[in-house]
Amino acid sequence: ADVILTTEDEVGPEAETLTTRPLVWIGAPGGQAWKQRPLRIAHEQRCIFRPGVIRRLDAAGVDWENAVDTQSSRTVEATVSADLAVHTMLSGSVPAHLEEIDHGGTLPDLRSFRINLYARTTPDNPAVEDLAALIRRAYAV
Repeated sequence: ADVILTTEDEVGPEAETLTTRPLVWIGAPGGQAWKQRPLRIAHEQRCIFRPGVIRRLDAAGVDWENAVDTQSSRTVEATVSADLAVHTMLSGSVPAHLEEIDHGGTLPDLRSFRINLYARTTPDNPAVEDLAALIRRAYAV
């Protein structure tokens, strides 16, 4: 791959950090799932955010359960859209059919993540640098 975006904490010299964004709780618009206990959460099995979210819930003493056990982001989104669970995403990446939960401190704060760009530019492929420049501008906002 010539261009990759990652959320790694440590990046090598071949990458650049574009921004840092907090992880936020999301749910169905006007949803109530975030108020229920145990808190029903929905993440893909291999979601990089899942272990840290679970640690934060445990540390805050919030009783929780997995609402779905899936490898599909569509299953997660359908479950959250139906107000059957909550999910976490990076601020600024929440789809229009979901919303950031204004929980007033009843859910634990979540950590921030770096958004990093790897771009393998070569003189014979200027499109990679053009794409990287577009991505840089998008995250500069």
